[in-house]
Amino acid sequence: MWLKKHSDKTSAQAHDWLQEKLEVTTVAENTVRNYVNDLRDRYHIPKEMAELVYGTVEEFPKGKQMQEDFGEKF
Repeated sequence: MWLKKHSDKTSAQAHDWLQEKLEVTTVAENTVRNYVNDLRDRYHIPKEMAELVYGTVEEFPKGKQMQEDFGEKF
């Protein structure tokens, strides 16, 4: 079962995967969330948190790096 192998994945990630890889557009995100929660309860699959590693990055010279803001367009 995919959830046992990838127990750190969220239902939102599963929903995105369904849309991107299988082009499933007829399933709502809350339906996937309910299904994933049911699978976790039924098969006793804990929700594991992936450990995030934070660190500093090397400073680049001015003009060699930029920051993008994906905000809303009004």
